[in-house]
Amino acid sequence: MANLLQTLMSNIQSYPERAEYGPLGHMIAAMANVGQVQFGTYTGTGSALEVVIAGNPRLVLLYDATQATLAVNWQGMAAASYVLTSTMAVVAANGITLGTNKFTIGTDGDINTGSDVGYWVAII
Repeated sequence: MANLLQTLMSNIQSYPERAEYGPLGHMIAAMANVGQVQFGTYTGTGSALEVVIAGNPRLVLLYDATQATLAVNWQGMAAASYVLTSTMAVVAANGITLGTNKFTIGTDGDINTGSDVGYWVAII
């Protein structure tokens, strides 16, 4: 988890010189001046998981360590959707929903399968 956060913060700080990060880099760079970063872990159940946080998330990044998948949803994306960063494909259902002082991890198999170990980062 520490390496994931370190990489994310490094990319935010150096994005203007890092064009290879494409649309995801632009989105992360746009979030660089937010007030708070929160993080934690989750264990997949296959059922929707609600994660309560201190503030309204502008961006949520999930890393499912069991499946080695990285997913992101940011303010303005459709509810229950996410971008699968390995392919930059938008998954339109059963994904990540941002809410008031929370976010929900949906039932999509790339991010929430029974017993999967996952990590999350929320930018407030």
